[in-house]
Amino acid sequence: LMTGGANAKELAKRLKDGGFYVSDHAKDIMGKLALKTSAEPREVSFVKVKVKDLGFIQMPTTTQLFDPKHLAQYNLIQCEPEDAIFIRLADTDQRPRTWYSIGHSPVPVSRGHPRVFHVERYGGGERWLRTDCARPEDQWDLECELVFRSCK
Repeated sequence: LMTGGANAKELAKRLKDGGFYVSDHAKDIMGKLALKTSAEPREVSFVKVKVKDLGFIQMPTTTQLFDPKHLAQYNLIQCEPEDAIFIRLADTDQRPRTWYSIGHSPVPVSRGHPRVFHVERYGGGERWLRTDCARPEDQWDLECELVFRSCK
């Protein structure tokens, strides 16, 4: 998937023009990305995994789940927050009533706890870019799906 090459304002326009919905927390994070998007486009490989596929037998905390050393054992690294927007734009065939989180470093929001993006499609077909709370101590269900960058 190609990522980068667009600023946060351009990405917000692409989401709006594509008929995607964006939650208030997601808009807040996108505002913080204004100076942190990649200027140059690049090809990135992503992998969707369940938490249990990362070797956890009990619900891990955000700190444990996103630990770079742990992810490296599975040839994965954290996403950049901007990746979530490109993933949302690209996943036009997402099945209704499904969602997955984007494995990036949690971003503080203006009101509330640090959050990560998630991509969701409601039962009525609405395609959303939303967020999940991701405090260091929050626990993640073993069946949760996340997307990380592949190191391969």
